[in-house]
Amino acid sequence: MIYFYSSTNKRDKLTHPLTISTTSERRAYALAVINFAKNRMIGSPKRIEL
Repeated sequence: MIYFYSSTNKRDKLTHPLTISTTSERRAYALAVINFAKNRMIGSPKRIEL
């Protein structure tokens, strides 16, 4: 599955949503949290439903 995440905070200035391809939603969220922390983003990941 492919999951898309954006930030809950507008100051992060994400121009494109974070795209994660994995088998479970739980793992995708964990990877998004790790990526947000690694890139020093202020908000938390919010899943975009298509």
